[in-house]
This record gives sequence, C-alpha cells and structure tokens, in this order.
Amino acid sequence: MATEKKNTFETKLERLEEISKNLEKDTKNLDQSLELFEEGTKLSKELFQTLKKAKLKVEVLKKQHGKIFTEELNLEDED
Repeated sequence: MATEKKNTFETKLERLEEISKNLEKDTKNLDQSLELFEEGTKLSKELFQTLKKAKLKVEVLKKQHGKIFTEELNLEDED
C-alpha cells in the first residue's frame, strides 16, 4: 500500500514553496509554467482561507470574557 501525504496546511505550504522555486528557475515551457501558476494560486487561496479561519477562531476565544470555547466558523462563501 502506498503512503499518501496528508492534505495538511504544512503539505500545501511545502508544495507552494516547491512551485515558487520551479517558476523562479525558468526551466519550464509556457504551458507548464501556467499549470504551476494555476496550482499555486489555488493552494495560496486554500492556505489563506485556513489562516483566516484560524485567526477568527482565536478572536472568538479572546472575546469570551474569560470563558474559553470554540465555535465552527463557515467561511466557504467568503473570498
């Protein structure tokens, strides 16, 4: 059985860094570069949403007058 990397924040960030380095090398043709750029843009948006959700969760925790609880935040419709 093949081991798959989890689709975690860290894995996505590593892939985005890899894409950035590949685009900086300028060894790809235009089509390959565009594919990498599109993948990087998608990953960047996903990572931003994850960070935004984490920030809002921290803000909710800080505003509860000493009571700590979490609530699920739905950010699917926000860009």
